[in-house]
Amino acid sequence: MQINIQELSKIYPNGKKALDNVNLEIGTGMFGLLGPNGAGKSSLMRILVTLMKPSMGSVSIDSFDLEKNRKEIRSMLGYLPQDFRFFSKLKTWEFLDYAASLSGIKNKSTRKDKVDEWLDKVGLFDVRERDANKLSGGMKRRLGIAQTLIGDPKIIVVDEPTTGLDPEERIRFRNILSDNGQVAFKGTPEALIEKARGHVWQVNTSGYEYDLIKDKYPVVSTIPTQEGWEVQLIGDGSKFTNAIELEPNLEHAYVYFMEMSSALI
Repeated sequence: MQINIQELSKIYPNGKKALDNVNLEIGTGMFGLLGPNGAGKSSLMRILVTLMKPSMGSVSIDSFDLEKNRKEIRSMLGYLPQDFRFFSKLKTWEFLDYAASLSGIKNKSTRKDKVDEWLDKVGLFDVRERDANKLSGGMKRRLGIAQTLIGDPKIIVVDEPTTGLDPEERIRFRNILSDNGQVAFKGTPEALIEKARGHVWQVNTSGYEYDLIKDKYPVVSTIPTQEGWEVQLIGDGSKFTNAIELEPNLEHAYVYFMEMSSALI
């Protein structure tokens, strides 16, 4: 499976440019989009799943063109949006049955078996008769996962925020998008981490100097100590007498690349 994105741009009616000349090739495997709010991640995903048309550029999935073969592409996709909603009057099994029908499973007997299978897989079989809108937040998310996967899609697109993910979870991402809808970096997490080597420091400080650090340097974390603060920052450690260079992790690399790359690379 190969997705080719060429010179893709999206400009909204208010003039905001969500995507700016994006060029990417996405092959088989897991591909992650990491970036702050407003970077264009959701816009790109909505274009890929045919819910939004680009302003310029083209997208092809294998031999199918996004503009000319929308029906064929939709049959390949499973999509879980960040803001997952469903018809409030449907029971849990009815919603999943509806999702299965949309995915192309037309035989009622086959569809019933699939619905029961996925309700069991996501731990919702015992609440299959409950109104979907009365499920707990976690149950609703599990129902969303089931509707994404029930049609055995070749491509799964999941739109979820990266805020709050720890470094072990972030390591799953394989490519990075930056602000303003442009590709800032494409490569492995290891390659991104290497970019930050030599720019990650730990400084023990207090009071006035701490305020200067916050104003001048991107701060990754602060831990209170008896003397003041233990600060992990991105910058030039030679400016501090007590600075300790740290082995960068993916979180350090993300902060470095998003906020300091233009000045340091």
